[in-house]
Amino acid sequence: MTIGIDITPLLFWGSGVAKYTYNLVKNLLLINKKNKYKLFFVSLKPSKNYPFLQEFKNLGAQIYHYHLPFKTLQIFWQKLNIFPIEWFIGKIDVCYANDFLRSPSKTKTITTIHDLTWKIYPQYHTNEVIKAHEIKLKKTIKYGDTIIVDSENTKNDLLRLYPQIDKNKVFVIYPGVDERFKTI
Repeated sequence: MTIGIDITPLLFWGSGVAKYTYNLVKNLLLINKKNKYKLFFVSLKPSKNYPFLQEFKNLGAQIYHYHLPFKTLQIFWQKLNIFPIEWFIGKIDVCYANDFLRSPSKTKTITTIHDLTWKIYPQYHTNEVIKAHEIKLKKTIKYGDTIIVDSENTKNDLLRLYPQIDKNKVFVIYPGVDERFKTI
């Protein structure tokens, strides 16, 4: 099976979503050698600025770097709903979408929703962030994506606020703990 993953969140390294994405990809590459992984991202910076890329290549992933600003990808995928991820990386069997953007792909997609604070506490978020999450979640629902959530609470919030989501397509998978955290 060929799995496409948008790793663009890794460009925002200080965020929890970046760390989540990094660990998800790294561990999939370590434990699953039978699938083929196509990793996609956009950035105007050269690939050498991202040390994780070599690590992912060494673990067998194919990297697709497009020299576009992130804002351009947002316009393509959020506003215009054009250029599915397959346009950039070729045929895939499954796509993993990050928490902020979803390609207009009709390929079976899995996505993670970390929380719904942008919906429950909008006063703590910018209008841009709220709108991006709303658009992404609308597509997630429209295409019937499989959804990973970080907790039972997020699952409950999601199903309460969006009852049209098929509860059988929502799975609680707790984030792992980095190996550097150990009992002393």
